[in-house]
Amino acid sequence: AEFECHDFIYYKNIENYGMFGNWNQCLNLGRGKLITILHDDDLLCVNFPRELERFLKEHGCHDDIPLIGFGHHLLDQRKSEDKVNKNILYKISKKIFNAFRKYIIKPKVVSITLDEIFWGNIFCGTLGVVMDRNKALSISGFDEKNYPVSDYDFWIRWIQKYGPIKYNKTKVSYYRILDNESMRPDVISDFIIKNYNLRMRIINENPSLISQKANVSYLKKLDEYSFNIAWRKGGSYNLGFFGTIQYIYIKIRCGILKRLS
Repeated sequence: AEFECHDFIYYKNIENYGMFGNWNQCLNLGRGKLITILHDDDLLCVNFPRELERFLKEHGCHDDIPLIGFGHHLLDQRKSEDKVNKNILYKISKKIFNAFRKYIIKPKVVSITLDEIFWGNIFCGTLGVVMDRNKALSISGFDEKNYPVSDYDFWIRWIQKYGPIKYNKTKVSYYRILDNESMRPDVISDFIIKNYNLRMRIINENPSLISQKANVSYLKKLDEYSFNIAWRKGGSYNLGFFGTIQYIYIKIRCGILKRLS
């Protein structure tokens, strides 16, 4: 009923532009100052507009509204046999990591700088992200050549041009996992390689981050474990006991290095 007086415009592409091509179409065809792009298999919660309005009121509706992204819930609809089997050591370590996070007090809204985003992409695509459409267009939108990490590349370029982006940990959406393209072994491999390349680019373009060069290889190894654990199908990836120990070690090491940087 709230939208009965509003006219909606529906566009249908005459060909499939691919994920990032479709996102760029949204940027080009949108008419509002601010834009959010919702994937067809994800959901926005009823608190999304309320949280966005609260953020905008706090920052004022002026011309320099920062990019803001919100937290999300996971909606994993895969069958248990379609997920990587996690051993007892992995399950215990995950509970410890999650418990430890609860004791780390962080502000509700934080600024994400290049130093911070170097350690990894903080968003699930554009889910729950709101940005100035013209600013997005002025940095040429999403670069499809960087698939499947074009969103990570976009956040980096945004920060380099406009300064820190904002992250609000309030969860306003559901990220659905069922039969995502990210599960293909070739896509997982591209995630790992291109994340590495993006981090090296950040360092090369920002001499102040040269000290992070030694950490890139550790992050690549962490990505190898993290992406395969999260996305590989069923029995196609065996973490194993020794692999779990290595994963825990690298995760702890990267966490310490991040806090010391």
